[in-house]
Amino acid sequence: MEIHSECDLFILQIHAFLDNYFDVGELLEDSETKQQAITKVSELEEQLGIVSLEIWFLLEFYDGFVLQANERIQELESGNCSKMGKRMIK
Repeated sequence: MEIHSECDLFILQIHAFLDNYFDVGELLEDSETKQQAITKVSELEEQLGIVSLEIWFLLEFYDGFVLQANERIQELESGNCSKMGKRMIK
């Protein structure tokens, strides 16, 4: 667009203003939505931390249980082997 007069310059400035116009209400709404999302993410991260800790405790309990079960199985197998050996000797 070739500028020929002050009127043309003024029209150009109006178009530039309209092109760069921000809807403050929309920006505030976007800001509120973003803040709600940040709050929700924070709540979910806290819940995830709690669940992760619970899972860790359950895995520790499970590992202990499996260890005890394996020890008991070895005791029973050793006992059965001893009994079988005694039977074969008789």
